[in-house]
Amino acid sequence: LTAPPPTRYTSTTTMGNVCGREERVAATLGAAPATTSILFYVDGDRYELPSVHPHVTVQDFLHQVGLTGTKVSCAQGGCGACTVTIARYQNGTVVEKAINACLRPLLLCDGAAITTVAGIGSSKKPHPVQERITTMHGSQCGFCTPGQVMSMYSLLRENKTPSVEEVEACLEGNICRCTGYRGIHAAFHTFAGKDAVTNVPGYENKKFGAYTGEDEPTFPEELKAYALRGLMIDDPKSKTQWHRVTSLQGWAALCEKITPAKPRVVVGSTSVGVFGHKAGSVTNVDVSAISGFNDVTVEGGAMQFGGAVPLDEVIRKLSTGNPAQQTLAGAMSKIANRAIRNAGGWAGNLVMGRVLWFPSDGAVLLSAYGAEVELAVAEKGKVATRRMSVTDFVEDSSLNQVSYVLTRLVVPAFTGHFHAFRQGISKVNGHAIANSAFRTELDASGNFKSPVVVFGCIGKRAVVARDVMKFLEGKPVVETTLQGLLDAVREVPVERDVTYTTQFSPEGRDHYKRQLIVSFAFKWFATISPSVPQQIRSSAGPKPGFWEARHECMSVTQTLSSTGQLTMPKAHPGSLYVGPKKEALEQSCGETRYSGDMQMGPRGTHAVFITSPTIGVLNRVDFTEALKQEGVIAFIDHSHIPGMNSASIVPGDEQLFVAPGSNVPYSGAPVGLIVATTHQQAKTAARFVQVHVDKPADQPVLTLEEAEAKKAFLYGPDFPGKQIHVGDVDKAFSDPNVVVVSGRFNFGGQNNFYLEKHTCTATPDDMGRILIYGGAQCPDVTKTMTMIALGCSSKDIVIRVRPMGGAFGGKFTKQYPCFCASAVACKVLGRPVRVAMNLVQDMGIAGNTRHITRCDYRVAATKEGKIVGFDNKMLVDAGCANDYSDYIVDEILKRQDLAYNIPNYRGVLNMAKTNNPSATANRAPGLTQAAAIAETIVDHVARELGVPQEQVREKSLKPKTGAVDQTGQTILQWNVPDLWQQAKQEMEFTKREAEHAVFNKANRFKKRASAMQPLKYAIGYLNMSGAVVTVNVNAADGSVAVQTGCCEMGQGCTTKVLATAATELGLPVDQVSVFYPDTSVLPNLQTDGGSAGAELLCQATKSACEELKARLKPVENELLEEKRAKGEAVETNWGEVCKRAFGPMPTDTRTLLSATAMAKVPKWNDTKRSKEHPSPELPYWNLDPLPDGMWQYYVTGVACTDVEVDVLTGEYTVLRSDVWVDGGNSLSPLLDLGQAEGGFVFGLGTYCTEEILLDPTDGRNKSEGTWNYKPPSNKDVPQQFNVKLVPGNPSSRTTYGSKGLGEAPLILAYSAVSAVKKAILASRQERGLSAQFTLDSPATPDRVQRCMEVSAKDLTLQG
Repeated sequence: LTAPPPTRYTSTTTMGNVCGREERVAATLGAAPATTSILFYVDGDRYELPSVHPHVTVQDFLHQVGLTGTKVSCAQGGCGACTVTIARYQNGTVVEKAINACLRPLLLCDGAAITTVAGIGSSKKPHPVQERITTMHGSQCGFCTPGQVMSMYSLLRENKTPSVEEVEACLEGNICRCTGYRGIHAAFHTFAGKDAVTNVPGYENKKFGAYTGEDEPTFPEELKAYALRGLMIDDPKSKTQWHRVTSLQGWAALCEKITPAKPRVVVGSTSVGVFGHKAGSVTNVDVSAISGFNDVTVEGGAMQFGGAVPLDEVIRKLSTGNPAQQTLAGAMSKIANRAIRNAGGWAGNLVMGRVLWFPSDGAVLLSAYGAEVELAVAEKGKVATRRMSVTDFVEDSSLNQVSYVLTRLVVPAFTGHFHAFRQGISKVNGHAIANSAFRTELDASGNFKSPVVVFGCIGKRAVVARDVMKFLEGKPVVETTLQGLLDAVREVPVERDVTYTTQFSPEGRDHYKRQLIVSFAFKWFATISPSVPQQIRSSAGPKPGFWEARHECMSVTQTLSSTGQLTMPKAHPGSLYVGPKKEALEQSCGETRYSGDMQMGPRGTHAVFITSPTIGVLNRVDFTEALKQEGVIAFIDHSHIPGMNSASIVPGDEQLFVAPGSNVPYSGAPVGLIVATTHQQAKTAARFVQVHVDKPADQPVLTLEEAEAKKAFLYGPDFPGKQIHVGDVDKAFSDPNVVVVSGRFNFGGQNNFYLEKHTCTATPDDMGRILIYGGAQCPDVTKTMTMIALGCSSKDIVIRVRPMGGAFGGKFTKQYPCFCASAVACKVLGRPVRVAMNLVQDMGIAGNTRHITRCDYRVAATKEGKIVGFDNKMLVDAGCANDYSDYIVDEILKRQDLAYNIPNYRGVLNMAKTNNPSATANRAPGLTQAAAIAETIVDHVARELGVPQEQVREKSLKPKTGAVDQTGQTILQWNVPDLWQQAKQEMEFTKREAEHAVFNKANRFKKRASAMQPLKYAIGYLNMSGAVVTVNVNAADGSVAVQTGCCEMGQGCTTKVLATAATELGLPVDQVSVFYPDTSVLPNLQTDGGSAGAELLCQATKSACEELKARLKPVENELLEEKRAKGEAVETNWGEVCKRAFGPMPTDTRTLLSATAMAKVPKWNDTKRSKEHPSPELPYWNLDPLPDGMWQYYVTGVACTDVEVDVLTGEYTVLRSDVWVDGGNSLSPLLDLGQAEGGFVFGLGTYCTEEILLDPTDGRNKSEGTWNYKPPSNKDVPQQFNVKLVPGNPSSRTTYGSKGLGEAPLILAYSAVSAVKKAILASRQERGLSAQFTLDSPATPDRVQRCMEVSAKDLTLQG
């Protein structure tokens, strides 16, 4: 900016009408007079706000001023969707950093310039980052995309030519649930000079010019001279104060003033992401303006950091030091993510590690390294200083009795051996399960000198293992010392941690932590030993240095391949448009409007759910104090519901708001809404609501074992369960020539974890209607559920489905509470109401979502490995209500054949009714569990027989001809046997296995393995009668507007419909526009899910276009006749015909230029009812053999995955995945490849990383947030990831021969688990253990390590 623009003032009531007391506190804040206003810039606009509530975040402010491109998702700093860039002028330089807008208090932005995704470019003139992520197909649902863009943009502002490692490191805090990260990596690697590899004709490798950094936003001149003064904000209603002090004396005076309370010292306020705001009196003190608190100095190699220096700045400086300091930097770079480290200070990390059960990496690392801290202690208004080691600081309990602030960190120039080991809950962007740090010198004789050993996460604070250190002192680095060390470490106590206890892991991870600290000690000893056998070297730690201490770069090669469109029929949508989603550029620029972005006007209100903290009987809800908070308008509960108190697919099965006297069915059930003027005000008021719950009349049922013991089944205690019988199971098992294997397999749940949490905006409409903007996969049913709650007619509700920031089945039924609550509140208040669930509520109300399943299996197989029979008994956790369980469990029961020929199968499945949230659909519902069960059986049979898994798979494949599925339906054009052989050769499976064998022989504690897996995934159109399209032609120019039932959630449905209309009408794609569902335009839009929505809508689009063309043919003929009569050229174009069809007057050719069509499905659908079971009150799908003419087809494919497993920790890396999917005649090859990539990586989360931690004692979801729940990160994708669409197979029964690929590839991700099992087997056999073990799902590192059964005798350095 050449000059500051006019000041843009924002109403004080918008930001919080709080009272500043300048004259009263000026003396305590420092020499300069205190102020109550702040000045900052956003995207070049100047804002000077006279009063801001302490709880208002940057995110709150941006949305209040209409900058909704910065998205709201986790509000914990764990997903990166809200990433923005903040710039300050420091020491003559503009410093720009990525931060999380959801955590950053606006009061910490005084004197700063904030840049959002809207500030760097637009769809008309995109920034290179926005352009490249669009071009390289790095956006699907688009909700995470602005955050991805801003993380990369921030890196470029620091370094115009980053390395690949730096690019991927900057994205560690950005979760993408859709893409699988390949497209994002491909786009941003171009800034590091690396091109993506693609083989998609029409979309060949893209080339980009060098990034120059020109035309970027400039820092406001005004702020270069801006000096921070003391600041004081007071909100008496919420009892919250905010102070900024400019001297330690001012801080001490304030401490004296509020005694006996202690201030909350603030630097970055990132702790709110873990612990949240507390209700009650809180005095926040910002110390970042104190002189010297931002200084970084180096003296004689020792580095000193002021008390407000962010963690990332500490890491950067340390990375330039000596090797030990660089190693320390690398270890510290695993703390949280880049945006958190840019904001949060080193001091806060240490303080939380001292006073809270917080897994502070900083406390462990800095204690072991020998760092010291200086702190100021407030004593009766004066400042006393102390200096102590970090170890003493962490252990000094006397500090709990005083007010103190850390003023300086001193990291010495240590030149000895320093190493750190850590096992996190995830590879990146997650806290540690256990961590450790080791420091020592070796004297001239090679003996230990002054060793220091510190462990973390095994107690409330970092544990200095003094007995271990005492043992090591003076001892040589030899085998006997190692064994003594390990014995000493085994004596280190590990405190009980109930965080990880579940029904399948009642002991939690306490045993795992004990194993980890022993493993860490072994790895450390191996690292510093002068001579280590070759077999042991891979277990040692990394070399000293910065990048060497980080997780290795995950991108070796990533390729896409699809050549099928070259042989597709002419005029096929897949050959017309090969490119990214049409909305992708708008998504990348933050211009796509989701449900929470819709404007409500000045009378708009915001509501948040109030939920029950426990199971029991609701006594009362006390909202008295909440109503006193600023901006609060109302509390809405069951008494305000005009219709039925219901928000479930079965009316009345689940209450919208639990009524007093009613049972609270699960922990986290909604009891009401707080409505306020702003979202921040509603959130603040919600903390003052008290929910009183009495003990339940009956002991809650929380586990499958409890349900089984009490016969607590969904359909009553006498319900025998759903059953399927194929062949003669008893005869198959009685054959003396077969081998019988049995076992139990447990499958944990999985949250949908869409980035856009449930959000609805309801507003009064004309003629008494209510208009609701929201995300739903089934608009009509959602409208019906809302109608039931309002007690009105369907005509009185209009639902407009906005693009969804992901859904994955989670917006099939679980959106009902949000829609119903917003409608009820809107009806009661007569004002627009936006209801937005936060992540904790979203995951709490949705619960585990994917059905927790237990399977007791028996399998019969020939001695060669051909499976001849299954006999399985299953129990699934349906939760407290039916939801969609009835259908989903049928999929678990009848899809276990996968690609295998199981001639004899008996399955019995029952549904437990528990006090957990009702389970529901999740990507590939039912088939996910079925695949895990079947592949577990395959692996068990292979180990029992001593043959490779692939031998069992190959011998058990369905035959080339006459293949049938488990329900008896004939499979047409079965191509898996051929695909298997082709993939086995082209993926070089035999060669890879041989390479792994060589590696495994040379490495005792690292094992590699490959596993191949076939795919058969059934697509059946259930409840798809809403596949309706209206094609409208504009007579003026012939352009086309298509109204669809496409619930766009990232799958590219609108792009496929657009390409279809353009193809059928012979138009350029730019002449066609597609609209999102609107029930006032197209009612009865039932379902978009099951990977089937796009192809059915394209089929309807084709029908509508054909109707229009037929209708316009007479018009064209008449126009041609007129031209022939006039002697003109006898030809027409589309625009002429359309214009003539609507005029000029008078004419007899006027024609309706709109056509509506529905893609109907045949009578025989995927399910039918049996004669013996007439329609009951709840859905019941029969499992009789289905007719061959049923509307169903199969997606087929093959995957081969390589893994490397750390035997000592159980952590594993996916080295390579080759994924082949038969996509038929793809409607859009690039989009379908994206679906395949994303589905596969989603499956890695399903089977490997995502664990629901439902407390088996009280039902609490302990994984309700990004702290304990980890979807795959950008470092969880395969290092080498090759995805291929196999040229079309004619088995699809859709009009264009396409196939739905949104879910099927997920199943292939179990190949990673199968490979892990082979690696476990290799290690066990090498150490003389049996081949029998059980690896439940998800295959988290602790479960993998337990399967290894590493014993004391294994931990030796002797060859």
